[in-house]
Amino acid sequence: MTLNNQEIAEFIDSLDKESKALIKQIYSLAWHMRGGMTLNEAFQISYSDREIITEMIKDHMEITKESHLPYF
Repeated sequence: MTLNNQEIAEFIDSLDKESKALIKQIYSLAWHMRGGMTLNEAFQISYSDREIITEMIKDHMEITKESHLPYF
């Protein structure tokens, strides 16, 4: 399969967006862990582990909102 220049540019743009989303997720995980996980450790965990931790953070944020307890 051969891609034309436009398709190559679109593919590169999509990779750039995915890369930025991944980096944002990793920084978010490290921030929420508040020192429990370094950036290097966050970059080393697997996709499935990042997804599990992200889901746990969302759940805990929801519980915190419902209980009106301070989070930050």
